[in-house]
Amino acid sequence: SAPFCPPADEKHRGWLPGPRKLDAACRVWGVDDIRPWRDAWTKKIREAFDAFARARIPALLRFGYALTGSTSSAADLVQEALARMGARWAQIAHDGGDPEPYARKVMANTWVSWWRRST
Repeated sequence: SAPFCPPADEKHRGWLPGPRKLDAACRVWGVDDIRPWRDAWTKKIREAFDAFARARIPALLRFGYALTGSTSSAADLVQEALARMGARWAQIAHDGGDPEPYARKVMANTWVSWWRRST
């Protein structure tokens, strides 16, 4: 398997480009077949998201219970938040901050949306 295409300077260590930027960067670097690079990038993103989810699910479930007052609604809320975050994980990881406040904001916004629909 091919390694991940890192940027050259230390300033951008941990930087994860989006798929289109990765395609363009690999073309600039003279890589003909970008699939191994994309596969390595996708695997790195997926592993980072999985590690976050495994580590933070208990805390997110507690926060969800505080919002909803129900364990089943809390589990649904965490699942929805993680699904939304998984779709945007490359951008969240690129920002370099702590993703948990983002997860809590997604959960709060989702709960408000659900609550508005039910009333």
